This record gives sequence, C-alpha cells and structure tokens, in this order.
Amino acid sequence: MGLTGGQGLKVLLYEQFAVVSSAIILGCGIGAIVSCFAIANMFTFADFPFKIVFPYRLTGILISIVVLTTYNAIVTPIKGVNKAKISRILKGQVEV
Repeated sequence: MGLTGGQGLKVLLYEQFAVVSSAIILGCGIGAIVSCFAIANMFTFADFPFKIVFPYRLTGILISIVVLTTYNAIVTPIKGVNKAKISRILKGQVEV
C-alpha cells in the first residue's frame, strides 16, 4: 500500500472511529426519538405530566467503553502484524 506501520495504524483507526462516531450519533438520535414516543404514549394513558430525563452519565460511560474497546481492537492486532516479516504475512503464517 505504500504506508509505514504507523501510517497504516492511523488509517485503520480513523476508519473505525468514523464508523463508531456515526453509530453513536445515529443511535443516540434515534434512541431519543423512540424513547420520547414511548414515554409520551405511556404517560398519556397514565395521566402523568410528560417529562424526559436523558441518562447523560450512562451514555458517557458507554461511549467511553466503546472508544476504548475500538482502540484496543485495532491497535493490538496491528502491532502484532507490524512486527512480523512481510514474507510471513503474505504466506498467511502470522497469527495475531
């Protein structure tokens, strides 16, 4: 590909964090909309006032776990592959 080991790692990290970021944004947006409809439906029949409380702490914890897991899932195997010789990689003899 013409990339050094560090540059290849950056490309893979950027790609995965783009996927994870879009999933976080879409998941939070769609989840908030669905929960608003569900809460409105439930409170309409129960005669309670409509109130939405977003779980910021739980969302922050989950996002940080996702980011750390994504980083470790990319860096650990790539560092193992970068240490191996290219001839062994092309022959399929490298185990990560």
